[in-house]
Amino acid sequence: MRQGRWLGMVIALGALLAQAGCATKAPVVVDPVLAAARQRLVKNPGDPRPQLALAELYFQRHDYLRATQYLSLVEDQAARQRREGIDAERVFQLGVLIAVHGQHYSQAIRRCEARLEQVMEDHRTRGLLASLLEAIGDELAAERQWRLMVALQPKEASHLLSLARFYQRTERVDRNQLAQRLYSRYLELEPAGPEAARVKAALRLQQLDETLASE
Repeated sequence: MRQGRWLGMVIALGALLAQAGCATKAPVVVDPVLAAARQRLVKNPGDPRPQLALAELYFQRHDYLRATQYLSLVEDQAARQRREGIDAERVFQLGVLIAVHGQHYSQAIRRCEARLEQVMEDHRTRGLLASLLEAIGDELAAERQWRLMVALQPKEASHLLSLARFYQRTERVDRNQLAQRLYSRYLELEPAGPEAARVKAALRLQQLDETLASE
């Protein structure tokens, strides 16, 4: 009798636990936008457009792993991309954004480097590459990219400012002298440019710092 009563208690307890587990189990929430995009992919498995849409949707939802997976499928169909009218710039930017937000900086850097091998004069990508290199602490590589921007477009005054401000962020002992020369070159090119007032103020501040340091 005791054994039978104990067995009954165990069975009853198991049933209660099972019910509690069912009560606390979160309901499955279906994302209608994702579901619709996946349905379009099922209907057209070889079409890169729904794959790209899914990559963007998963990026927006901070699921960088799935975003990367779908973007890789898109990139594997380069010829189909062009045929379907997918903008290569859109794919490139999404790839960099996914890598940066996913904290895969080396992947973002590789994407920028690959892009610059095809379009050396792409100063936006080069500036992004320089910023990424600086962010991971590779100042020498970052400096090279900023200097390349100036060398490739020596009459673009904004590149001079980018290089000057980079130097000011470094710990180099000659950072002020390097920045001053670049600020002066900016004023030669753009004496009434949009940044002229700030550049003049920065030069005056540096000169004041040097005067105070020499006293």
